[in-house]
Amino acid sequence: MSARRWTEADLKTLDPRPLTQVATTAHALLRKRQTLESRYLQGLQLIGAAHLFEREARFHDTRKWRFDFLCRNLGIAIEIHGGTFAAGRHTRGRGFGEDRRKMNAAALMGITVLEFDGPMVRSGEAIRVTEDALSQAGWEGRA
Repeated sequence: MSARRWTEADLKTLDPRPLTQVATTAHALLRKRQTLESRYLQGLQLIGAAHLFEREARFHDTRKWRFDFLCRNLGIAIEIHGGTFAAGRHTRGRGFGEDRRKMNAAALMGITVLEFDGPMVRSGEAIRVTEDALSQAGWEGRA
């Protein structure tokens, strides 16, 4: 197998920042995402619902798709989208399309997917909406 030959068009698509800066930015986004998920988990603990959810749970038999949080018993999944204002994976072409396939598959399986961004998690809106969804699905409150 021969090495790939880079064209001028290929080189123009590369990120012009030094590799260390790109890696630092990616690491910061990952850290922010983990912080958002941790904050959301704290909210679940406050309302007494953390025990209902699995973290990073696979839901599909043939695809490796995961939800950030999944309550299998009530059919509710949570997706926390970090980096929505930084042209992250969820807001760009291919990643956006793959997310739609994942959400469509979940809908066909009867899973309600609640999607939240950073401001929604930080303001408490994500937990309020989750608590409403849990109640509508039959959850009777704190265990």
